[in-house]
Amino acid sequence: MIRNYNGNVNRAVVRDLRKLCDVNAENERNLFEVFDQKGEVSVYENLDPFTGCPDEMSTVVTMKSETEIKEYLKKDFLTRVEGYLDYRKPDEDYLLSALIEFVKENSRFPEKDAMRQLEKNAEAKRIADLPSDTIATPKEITEQDMAREILELAEEIMESRRENHPEDIKVRVEPYPESYWIDTDDFQGNILHDRWYGFKDFRDYSCAIKIKGHHDIETISINYCGDEAYVTAKDFFDDEIEVPVTNYLITIHKRIVEMAKAEGFEFISEIDYGKFQAA
Repeated sequence: MIRNYNGNVNRAVVRDLRKLCDVNAENERNLFEVFDQKGEVSVYENLDPFTGCPDEMSTVVTMKSETEIKEYLKKDFLTRVEGYLDYRKPDEDYLLSALIEFVKENSRFPEKDAMRQLEKNAEAKRIADLPSDTIATPKEITEQDMAREILELAEEIMESRRENHPEDIKVRVEPYPESYWIDTDDFQGNILHDRWYGFKDFRDYSCAIKIKGHHDIETISINYCGDEAYVTAKDFFDDEIEVPVTNYLITIHKRIVEMAKAEGFEFISEIDYGKFQAA
């Protein structure tokens, strides 16, 4: 699959950066609401690191202008971001590095168009840094590539729903994964996200699908094994069974592509169904 940015994306860090930006926006609203009412606003600094509440070591800072409030918020936001990144110590890829730079500079998370531009710029830099002797050669698209593309699209769909319709994501207690129920004319099932014990990246996503009208297979599971995708078919007793799954994958892929496009995700699929159906 070809998209704006084709490197790996650390979804956990991206989500956390968005949360930090949301907290900053809420703090800004609260401070300016008080400022508009009273002409000044006071906050505690040096809060207790364990409780987050003021104690005998805390100090009060009073701000009497919009400029002072904005400077305070900027400093506070950068402290939060730097503290988070120092704690998580994420491996920065091209996109994450650009995103971190953007939020530090703007104290907010990029809107859709700005994020799209960050992705395109990061992809250009990623390609420019490839070894000069790298030769792009057409590869044979396999069934495994189709399974991987299903997982990549499922990841994008679930992240889009999490952002725009969080009520659609079922958040369960440890150790169960988050799930997003999908139901089409051809199949139904769940996109799953291992929020507890995953790798905090693309490998944390999987699919458990039931094809409608096919009673020989109870579930088709699509998971990552390392960086590669693999497919298993299971019967009613959750035992793996040996059956051809190519046509099932084509059915799933077609619908997943439609769902991803409906979410506004930009990509070019590399799957040619005719080659699989003719094989």
